Amino acid sequence: NSYGDDFGNGGYFWLSYYDSTIASWAFYCDVESIRTYDNNYQYDSASKGDEIIGGISSPILQTANIFTVQGDEDLKAVQLGMHYNNMKYKIDVYLNPDKNYPTSGEHMTSIQGSVLPSGRHTVKLSTLIQLKAGDTFSVVVTYESTLPDQTPTAVYESTANSLAGQSFYRQGTSGDWRDMYYEGK
Repeated sequence: NSYGDDFGNGGYFWLSYYDSTIASWAFYCDVESIRTYDNNYQYDSASKGDEIIGGISSPILQTANIFTVQGDEDLKAVQLGMHYNNMKYKIDVYLNPDKNYPTSGEHMTSIQGSVLPSGRHTVKLSTLIQLKAGDTFSVVVTYESTLPDQTPTAVYESTANSLAGQSFYRQGTSGDWRDMYYEGK
């Protein structure tokens, strides 16, 4: 189990295949090994501290992170977290965006899909994005509900400490971005 050795019996527990009481959905992690790429840009990790940005009244939610490039390198993949199965998603990457506006700067690529199960996934980009040391780039993920009873939600780690200007979200695809630092998330 992902909770560690202190959980259950040395980190393990038993559950019958016929037990329908544990949860109404499962969370899937399809993340790459840390050795797959030279650098991994992230402000949190997939852990038991994961929570959800929810309560969105719009069928569309956008989330974004802005990162500073450590050295000359290529961006090859992006990780995203989804709360529902088969929710539509679109990933956009921008080079050198304005500090508090992740969808500004030079648009570098866009990739979309809708067949992933709920959980965390690594999505390989169709084209490599060349980055130079000191540049900034934003990864913007747009989630769109596919069923009437789904509201778009995104996963974040509640135990991570966000700094101003790093992580953002907003309802829809226009309007002001909300900085997660000032939201206490």
